Amino acid sequence: MGTTVDCKILLVEDDPDFITWCRTILVEKLGCPHLRTVERAEDALTALKDEPFDLVLLDNMLPDH
Repeated sequence: MGTTVDCKILLVEDDPDFITWCRTILVEKLGCPHLRTVERAEDALTALKDEPFDLVLLDNMLPDH
């Protein structure tokens, strides 16, 4: 039986390849049912105001950061 993760994760990343890699690991391999991705820091702030997350994975070198 595989491992599952039941938490809400916000991924803030502008690299499409890295987003795909993270989605593969978090959703397909670990079974995380709640992964939201945004590409800009401004969108991340909006997402955080809209709903609570258990974990935020943040690219600290975003162009608008």
